[in-house]
This record gives sequence, structure tokens and C-alpha cells, in this order.
Amino acid sequence: MSTKSFDVLEDVNKPAQLYNLPELPDHLWPDAIELYELWHSKKNNRAACSRQDLTPRDMIKQLPLISLHDIERDPFRLKVRLMGTQFAAAIGMDATDKYVDELDKTQDVIHRAQWVAENCEPILCIGLELVWSPFDYKKYDSLVLPLINDEQSVDMILYLNRFY
Repeated sequence: MSTKSFDVLEDVNKPAQLYNLPELPDHLWPDAIELYELWHSKKNNRAACSRQDLTPRDMIKQLPLISLHDIERDPFRLKVRLMGTQFAAAIGMDATDKYVDELDKTQDVIHRAQWVAENCEPILCIGLELVWSPFDYKKYDSLVLPLINDEQSVDMILYLNRFY
């Protein structure tokens, strides 16, 4: 796995802006604020909350624009478990059950996920280049939240995106 620092992650994602704690909450849009506050409230004294802590009812407004990825290790891979309908429409496909590394132009997505998995810390990406959509969207923002298992290891990542 990669051991990139956050500074290196920021550099390779320029001109997009990346935020981690503590400044991340100051840059969220309204639906992202709600999801982040839900995630934060459910983690209690742990580094993150688990998938079981979140219910669809808790995040009904965000569901159309979320994506949930399972993490596999050795080697590090992401598998799309769930993709919201508006997310799928924005990128021109439903990637549910697909491995992210088998999709075009997703290496940066994988690098950001590795950082989140290694550090068990959320990140916010503002102004990412949308290079993997056939539509007119040029940029997107992404709130990337780690989810942990019973062993306190990140085993899933929850994304909330907006496209423009």
C-alpha cells in the first residue's frame, strides 16, 4: 500500500483542493454537512463509524449521489458495492459490482481511497477533474468517509459526490 503524506496527495490532485481534518467541515456543501455530521455522530469514541451504524433512512437525501466501495487488501482494490442513481447517471454507467481499477482513468480515485484507508480519516475533494464521464460535467466534489469493521480497520469507503 501507498504511504503518501497528505501533502503529496494534495500535490498530485492539483488544481483540485483537498481538505482533511480539522478544516474539512468548513468547506462542505449542505448535503455533505448532513452526511458528515451523521458519520461523526455515529463513530462515538472510534476512529470512524461502521456500515452497520448507518441506515438508508438516515441519509435519504444523499442516497442518489453516494457510492459505497468495499476494500480488498493484498493487493489493495476497491469494489463498488452500491452506486446511487444520480451518481450513475452523471458518469454514464452503473459501476455496481465492478472493480474501480478495471474502469478507465480511476488511478487518482484509488490513491485517495488508499490514503483514507491507511489513515482512517475523511477527506474532502473540491474541483476534481471529471475525466471518466461522457457527459458535460467537467468537475466534481467528493466527500470521502472511511467505514470500519469490528477490528477497527477500514473495510469500506462511503462517497458523496456532486457534479457540475
